[in-house]
Amino acid sequence: CPDAAFPRQCTRPLCELSNLSQRNNTSSYIIVRFFREIFAIITVIFMTGREKFILGSSFVMGTVTGLFFYTTVFAPIYETQVAVIGAPAPNAVTIEGKMYGGCQKTDSCGSFSLGDTRNYQYLPDSQSEVEKGSISSALRDEVFGVLSTTSLKDMAEDTTSRQCAAYIDGIDYLYDVTIASTTYTLDTCSSRLADNVKIQATLIKVWEFMENPTTTYPAIIEKGPIQMIFDIFNKNPKNQGNTKCVGIGC
Repeated sequence: CPDAAFPRQCTRPLCELSNLSQRNNTSSYIIVRFFREIFAIITVIFMTGREKFILGSSFVMGTVTGLFFYTTVFAPIYETQVAVIGAPAPNAVTIEGKMYGGCQKTDSCGSFSLGDTRNYQYLPDSQSEVEKGSISSALRDEVFGVLSTTSLKDMAEDTTSRQCAAYIDGIDYLYDVTIASTTYTLDTCSSRLADNVKIQATLIKVWEFMENPTTTYPAIIEKGPIQMIFDIFNKNPKNQGNTKCVGIGC
C-alpha cells in the first residue's frame, strides 16, 4: 500500500486484482480466442479454389517428403546405431558367407556379411579392400523369404557321405545364419544344405550381385508405400493364425 498511515486504503480491491477482474480477463481471452477461430474457419470456407489447391498440395507434398526422408535417412541410421550399441531388434538376421576349396591355393576365396536391412560388406579376396553396399529389395525378400520357410536346424545337420567340389579343387560355400544370437552353420559340402538346390541357387544370387553390384533405390521407391505397409503387417509368421512357424523368427 502506498501509505501505511491510512489503513482503510490498504484494502484488497486497491492493492490486488479482485476475483471479478480475473474472471473478466479470462472471459475476454475466451471471447477473443473464439472470434479468432471463427475468423479462421470463415477464411478457409471462402478461400478460392486456387488457394485451396495450394494449401492441399503443400500438405500432401510435406507428408510425402517427410515419409521419404524418414524411410531413407532416419530409419537406416537408427538401425545402424542399434546394431553398433549391441542391442539388435528381435528377429534380426545376419548371413555370413565364405568360399573354400580350390580358391584357397590362390587366396581368391571371397566372403560377405549381409543383414536383413539389405546392407552388406563384401571381400572379393584376401588382397582386396572391403566393399560396402545394399542389395535390392527384391533380392533381399527372396533370400530371407526362402530361409523363413526352411528349418535351419535341419539344414545345419551334418552329412559326411558325399563327394564335395572342394575335394577336387572346386568351390564349396559355408554360411553362418545368425538369428537372435543363435547361429546355424550351413555347408554345401558337409550339411543338408547340399541337398537343397533352391536355397543354394538363391544364395548364389547374393554372390553374383556383390561381384557385379547394380544401383539400388530405397524400398519405398522400389516397392511403393502400399506394398511396404502390406509387408510390415505380414512380416512375422507368428501373426499368421495357427500356421506352423519354422525358420527365421521362430
